[in-house]
Amino acid sequence: MKTQDLSPQTGSAFSGIWGVSAAIWGIIALVLIALPLRVISYGYLPDDDALRHAAKAISGKPWTEILVMRPEITIDHNQGWHWILAWVHHMTNWHAETLVLFSVIAMFVICAGSALPWLKRPEAWLLSLALLMVIFPYFAARVLLGRPLLLTMAITITLLCMWSERAEKEASRTTFMVTILLFAVAALVHGAWYLLVLIPAAFLLARAWGKALHLTFCWIIGSCLGALLTGTPWTFLTQSVLTPFLALGMNVPPECLVRELRPFNGGLPAMLVIAAILVARRITGRPLSTLLLDPVFWLALGGWLLGFRVARFWLDWGLPAIALWLAKEIQYLLQMKMPRNSWGGVAVSALAAVILFFVAGSDRNARWSQYGRIDCLDQTRPEHAGWVPEPGGVLYSVDLSVFYETFFRNPAGDWRYVLGFEPSLMRAEDLDVYEELCHTRNAIKACAPWVKRMTLADRFLLLGPPQTKPAFPDLQWKYVANGTWVGRLPRIDKP
Repeated sequence: MKTQDLSPQTGSAFSGIWGVSAAIWGIIALVLIALPLRVISYGYLPDDDALRHAAKAISGKPWTEILVMRPEITIDHNQGWHWILAWVHHMTNWHAETLVLFSVIAMFVICAGSALPWLKRPEAWLLSLALLMVIFPYFAARVLLGRPLLLTMAITITLLCMWSERAEKEASRTTFMVTILLFAVAALVHGAWYLLVLIPAAFLLARAWGKALHLTFCWIIGSCLGALLTGTPWTFLTQSVLTPFLALGMNVPPECLVRELRPFNGGLPAMLVIAAILVARRITGRPLSTLLLDPVFWLALGGWLLGFRVARFWLDWGLPAIALWLAKEIQYLLQMKMPRNSWGGVAVSALAAVILFFVAGSDRNARWSQYGRIDCLDQTRPEHAGWVPEPGGVLYSVDLSVFYETFFRNPAGDWRYVLGFEPSLMRAEDLDVYEELCHTRNAIKACAPWVKRMTLADRFLLLGPPQTKPAFPDLQWKYVANGTWVGRLPRIDKP
């Protein structure tokens, strides 16, 4: 009789547990795919590096044949990512726009899903993402950029989870091998291998001496392995470090730096989130002193503080760490108040999914649809014949968006760009022009050396309204696209 009573109950409980778990994971999987698809449905395309990554993969050319670069820099900073995109292009024959959309979806899913395997309550991570994307709207924009930096963010979260959730003596040979491999992949694909030292540094601040030492060893070996795969390991390692020093050493106002290298000025919301977490810990009776032993806390705090000097420390390190920290706090509260595999977890997952999809994914104030409207110089348009640079020519411009959009539309273009994705990569004489422009805000005066240097193969592109022709009398001008003027040296008609 006892067995007959228990058998159906056990089966029902077993089915209920699996039903709840399947519902939670189904909601999470659905929203992580649906959110980028919803954003893309507005016509969204990232407006910066994802465009040039796709074009670079299709072009098959080194950066030295695409940009007029200073001789100290010869490497491809994101060589692994370009290999991946080139392989995808070869296998699918996708054009540049489809490659960008693939990048947006793939990188978002990898980054947004990175903490899920490590949490006992995966709905806590989804709710953490939803809350932070509402509090920091730019967080949603950051994780939908389709750039390889998102892989580094995912690897950072993975390593924090792997090493903070186990005792030092539990680190097996497999753990070391996986860690080294993850560091190598991050170095090869993203290129910023030197920033990965922040991970062992966070464990060092948390006084996890052994883990910090082991992670430092894995970081060194992994970075060297990733560099070795490029074929020019020493050049890759040294020039990767040189690039940020060149960028931050330019003599220009902060607003002339690329966006992620400018100082971060949104510290108050982050401080409020940190304060709310501390209050929650206090209310639940957990000593605040234990936070000093948490590497996730130290990376969140360090990323926030360093962000006031360079924003990318906050965007790429502080924010992901806070997301993981907040998820752990939510998980603790859920474990206190709600049994595991209860239908309350499904409700939490559904709430987080609604916030993500309908709030973070909304197009309020043209948040997403304002991007993707690319109308630029295009060698495939008959009306632009004669106005694109000729083979071997140079396209001069004073705006980074000109490079992103024009290269994206013309990956096979047989010319180079004087200004690319990072001004500090310009030759010294061209960087002087850019710095003068940043200080004077006078393109006519600052760009005179470029106009004097132009040949018949070169073009000068300026952005401006159709009624305002650029005041460069030495050039012929044509309004070729929305807000786009192209200038060239006058042609002499043959008799």
